[in-house]
Amino acid sequence: MSCPKPFPSTWRNPERHLSELLSNPYYAVLATLHGVVQSASYSVFSAAGIESLLLPITTHSVSSPAGLGSDSIPVMTKLFGQDVYLSDSGQFLLELGVRLRPDIQGVWYSMPSFR
Repeated sequence: MSCPKPFPSTWRNPERHLSELLSNPYYAVLATLHGVVQSASYSVFSAAGIESLLLPITTHSVSSPAGLGSDSIPVMTKLFGQDVYLSDSGQFLLELGVRLRPDIQGVWYSMPSFR
């Protein structure tokens, strides 16, 4: 499959958006890429003893250290030897997941994000 350039803007024409989306190879490539990345992620984390969690996209505890007026600070952790920072929106449930399963190496999740 090859990806057409530039990025297709099928949404600009609402009347034809669906038919253009279904016939444009860009979106087929995007769907395939998503599946490959998800599958590889599950394999890598599973091999490391880290289990996947399904988290709600929004919770009552959503906040962002970058948000104006936020009193929270980023939480740093190590992932494969690298420093990473957890977003508050998933952090609390990930912490719960770790506590529910002390016999595993950790937990992870993959979610759509528009931040």
